Amino acid sequence: MSKVKRFVLALVAAALFAGASFGQDPSKLYSVSTYHGPFSPSYGYTALQYLGPFFEMPFVLQPTDANAPTAGGTAALSVSYTSGKIFVGGTAVYVTAGTLGSLTASATSCSAPTFSSCDIVYANSSGTVAFTQTFATALGSANSILAFVTTSGTTVTGVTYPYEDTTRYSQTAGPTAITGSLTVSTTLGVTGASTLTGNTSVGGTLGVTGAATLNSTLDQKGAATFESTVVGELQPAVAVGATLSPTCAQSGSLILVGAASGEVVTLPAAGAGTVGCWFDFVITVSNTSAANEIATTGSNYLLGSVAHSATGIAALTFWADGSSIKALKMDGAHLGGLIGSTLRVVGISATQWAISGTNLCTSPCTTGFTATP
Repeated sequence: MSKVKRFVLALVAAALFAGASFGQDPSKLYSVSTYHGPFSPSYGYTALQYLGPFFEMPFVLQPTDANAPTAGGTAALSVSYTSGKIFVGGTAVYVTAGTLGSLTASATSCSAPTFSSCDIVYANSSGTVAFTQTFATALGSANSILAFVTTSGTTVTGVTYPYEDTTRYSQTAGPTAITGSLTVSTTLGVTGASTLTGNTSVGGTLGVTGAATLNSTLDQKGAATFESTVVGELQPAVAVGATLSPTCAQSGSLILVGAASGEVVTLPAAGAGTVGCWFDFVITVSNTSAANEIATTGSNYLLGSVAHSATGIAALTFWADGSSIKALKMDGAHLGGLIGSTLRVVGISATQWAISGTNLCTSPCTTGFTATP
């Protein structure tokens, strides 16, 4: 047989196959009001066509189909689904046709992003079809969402499909950039690189498994778990400006003491709310008149030790007893306070601030701790 004849016979066979597979026999088409074709919402498709070369996902059927389960003449709280194939992590998973029963009654809203009352049908990596009303469960790493189902008290009222509304997916698997404020009242899970440039408030658990860059305020009210590097803001720096009374809302700040005429910082009144509150201090300008001072207020005291160091002599350590010492005064000479001195205070009780650090002075160094602010 010549090549031309073989080619003609192949064309005829292909035409016959196409006519048999894709003929528009009305008896083999799904009802337009019942099923949704992947290409045009105004046209129905056969199961063979739907599961053809373009789409192989299982097709969830409306219960009005003759083959769907019924109860007492009305559609039950169940849906049927065809066989098909999904991909999980690049691996093909086959789903066998079946019926999913006992759906939630009165599931009336599948609106994103809350999915407040929606039966979400999904298949897992084993090909098992199930449903849940928790979007995070349906969107798990080993699952593939098949359909969104709404119900009345006794029947299924609607089935929609993921390809029909891409806005349903409020989570992303890749890098996420948020430039406005973000408030999360439950759990926020971040698995890719994320950049937050607005204020972010998390009321539940924050889990970060990828790199996270925070360019603005993160208000974390629940537990926070970081399994990788977190690149955050620089330590806030606060200039004294002659006098300063920082609050614990500024806890963690670097306080810059930098006036030749001396500056005074008065710590917050100690109490239950100041335990764990802390400040770092650095002298940026050696004072030449008056004194640089870190002082407590009320019946509050300093507790701890500060090393005093001068050129050519061994460092001396002076103590604050926690019951009488109320301030550290530095005169820019023997009492310390030379440029480069660094100190830290931490609230440790309802009456005490712990103090530590290195106070640079001129020899002979003497203690600047005093009971009189």
